[in-house]
Amino acid sequence: MKKLIISSLLLTNIVWASETTINRLNGAVTFDGRPLTIKSILKDKGVLKTGDKSLIIFKINTWGTRIVLGPNSSMELDFSKKEFAEQVRFTQGICRWISSKMKSMHKAHDHKNKGEMGLVTKAASFGVRGTDFLVVNTSLLEETEIIMFDGKVNFKSNLSKNDEKELGPNQWGGVGGRFGSKIGEILTLPKNIIDFFESKLPNK
Repeated sequence: MKKLIISSLLLTNIVWASETTINRLNGAVTFDGRPLTIKSILKDKGVLKTGDKSLIIFKINTWGTRIVLGPNSSMELDFSKKEFAEQVRFTQGICRWISSKMKSMHKAHDHKNKGEMGLVTKAASFGVRGTDFLVVNTSLLEETEIIMFDGKVNFKSNLSKNDEKELGPNQWGGVGGRFGSKIGEILTLPKNIIDFFESKLPNK
């Protein structure tokens, strides 16, 4: 009986390992159709959606990562997935990803077997550690753009096998739709354009 209780507690800790808390919420935001409040906790699996002039900033506690989901955007969360990069699937709109630079935040994760913490769209995957970037995902055209503010990202095409590039600060990349199935030229953007994109979504 004691072993059963211990096993249940361990299983509970695994299931809730990627539970998230909300730092900021503006306007109409729902999770699986249910309205959220600042006190809501995102857990298990579901679809996160924002309305017009709305946004949500939530933190994945065990990752040391904040995600900002902008207006008229949607994201599928599934923390039952074993692969880290499959837990957050960005389906439409604009979002910002801010990860802790502290190495200690990443030690608890089995990157070798579960992959790097990251984001996935239909057209692209992002392998990240300690970084700040913006993603624009247009589901109608099935295209994804990334604008880097800080750190590094391993930007992979999901439309062309073995096609990937590493991006650093102030760089832009795009794949899918008008950009094609392969990642094209990586552009380094001037400060005024970076400042414009940074102003699109807050980082805290």
